[in-house]
Amino acid sequence: MKVLTNNILITCLLFSISGCGNGTKDSVSNPTNPTNPTNPTNPTNPTNPTLSLPDRLLGTWQKGVCDNGNLDTYVSYKNGNSDEIRLTIEKRIYQNADCTGNVIDEYDIASSFQYITNIGHTQKFENTPYSYNVVWLKNPRIIGFWGNEDEGGSTRIIAFKNDDTYCVLGTDILSETQKKYLDDPSQIKKYLDEVDVAKDINCRVRAAAPAYSLRKPSDYVDEAQYRVVPATTYDDLIVKANQFGTEGYILYKDFILNRMVAGGDKSHIFIKFKKSEDKYSYDLVDISNNVDTGNYLLIADERERKAKQGYLLKSIYNIDRNHIKLLFVKNLKNSNIYNYDQKYNLDDNNLDEENILNQLNAFGSQSCRYQYTHVSLLNNGVVNGLFDIPVCLRTIGDRSEYSYRWVNNLNKEGNFDTSPALFEKLLKDQAKDGYQLIDDNNTLHLKNKTGYLFEKDSLNNNMNISYKVYSAPILRNTDSPNVLYNRLQDQGNLGWFLLANRVYINKLNYSDLIKPNN
Repeated sequence: MKVLTNNILITCLLFSISGCGNGTKDSVSNPTNPTNPTNPTNPTNPTNPTLSLPDRLLGTWQKGVCDNGNLDTYVSYKNGNSDEIRLTIEKRIYQNADCTGNVIDEYDIASSFQYITNIGHTQKFENTPYSYNVVWLKNPRIIGFWGNEDEGGSTRIIAFKNDDTYCVLGTDILSETQKKYLDDPSQIKKYLDEVDVAKDINCRVRAAAPAYSLRKPSDYVDEAQYRVVPATTYDDLIVKANQFGTEGYILYKDFILNRMVAGGDKSHIFIKFKKSEDKYSYDLVDISNNVDTGNYLLIADERERKAKQGYLLKSIYNIDRNHIKLLFVKNLKNSNIYNYDQKYNLDDNNLDEENILNQLNAFGSQSCRYQYTHVSLLNNGVVNGLFDIPVCLRTIGDRSEYSYRWVNNLNKEGNFDTSPALFEKLLKDQAKDGYQLIDDNNTLHLKNKTGYLFEKDSLNNNMNISYKVYSAPILRNTDSPNVLYNRLQDQGNLGWFLLANRVYINKLNYSDLIKPNN
């Protein structure tokens, strides 16, 4: 019963532009054999507005009805070069219950998404600002834990009261109402004459300010181009990785939970700098061992061997207890060679953040940049046990020095994890000192503590860093690859790069790209 309730709730949320109906199909492509919407005859000799419907809808709209200071915000995108429109929904919270005053929270991530396609000719009533289009509205439903998309939709009417107000008429449930509007367009005019936009949940008004998702970085550096790629086997992954590498894409993150199991709908996020001419090559290496305590030492040996060839460890895939696959990447546009260093910390010692930072700063003073912390059972020749192993990477010839700060997620003002505004302020304050966020997921494995790790490069002051922070994870395991791609690419087009699971940044360092997904 709980699963059924959740699915119904998700479906209703995604239908929120016009009520929860019975639409059954939806995707980026056109629905299979949809009934083409009828373009009703305009009884008053229409003239078409200058702008097409995609152009008129472009930008930020808000629901007319205020819900105790909360307003749904709709962002409309033109879908490529087609006449299709893609909509996303996010929220704004206002200072006052009637949705007036300052916006106090708009960090909600774009969630629901819909498509408007099969757009009929614009019809206009003479001597009024009214116009309407009959369209096919596709309402995606996310089915199952892994986010498979069911496709569907229904005929709707988008009726403009004026250039800054429109309403969505007709639903599958109210089929008689829909038929009334299609058979007698004068009913549309009657609706627009009588509607109180502030009380009708089907109406939208143009927002005074762009949605938070449309905010651009103050310092534009480049654009990010993404690919979100399902790979069902490791053989499939290496083929796709090398194909995309020749096109300039580097594997950035494995998703879900930075793990991949052969089979299933797992996604891999590839990223490319639009201005970059870098090309990449990938290699997948098998590591097998019958002794539990030896796996990390074998990984370290292979990692060092490949580093001398210019390859860097990108992902560690645990196949089973004694079988691991290592994915390596090499930038073909440079001739860098590398070496790794590590520190063995016996887990039972419960080292605190001060001890760990001292280790990282010691690495950094020797131009060895922190990469990740490996947790492994091993015999290091002195003692057997579970070790936390901070690993750093040194580029031969690099003269930079690196320093580190760690900040607890709790402070006297509140919790950075639950307050996006506080978190954003923290990021900006650290940037003033030249420190960039490099981890928000406790990869240091500090006991009973969570927080944020910052890094400063002695040759890069990071003073022009811009961040965009969200209140919810950007990568969610209930999203389909298509939903995730659109969310990332919308930000990439503005000049934002995914940095952490609630954070975009206006520029990524090469070290951000090559951090292992362990």
